[in-house]
Amino acid sequence: MKSVKICLLAISCLALVLYGCGALIGAGAGAAAGAAGTKYAQGNLETTYPVGLQQAVKASQNAMQQSQIQITDTRVDPTKAEIEGTRTSDGAPVKIILTPMAPNSTKADIRVGKLGDENAARVLNRMIFEGLK
Repeated sequence: MKSVKICLLAISCLALVLYGCGALIGAGAGAAAGAAGTKYAQGNLETTYPVGLQQAVKASQNAMQQSQIQITDTRVDPTKAEIEGTRTSDGAPVKIILTPMAPNSTKADIRVGKLGDENAARVLNRMIFEGLK
């Protein structure tokens, strides 16, 4: 038990030295996000959907409409898709960038609000995943 505590202390000190105080504060949130396959950084929720680009676009658009987000622009090409909208409740901008990683894998970056709203992005992400079923 004592060796486990010493090991955890050493890892914590190393993290503090290498990454600054923010690494320790975000360690709990990062562990939870990693378990769900998502990462929230600098106002963007990053995740990967187990589908191709076109299916991810359709699910994202449906989730935005169900979330009372008015879609204002959709741009799709073989290398990337961008869906932009405005949340009707408060006018917050919403942007989803989808990047194909493989035929059945699409990376998504979701941003809600100018500075980022993590909770709203996570709700939208859950709705997109539900739409993939």
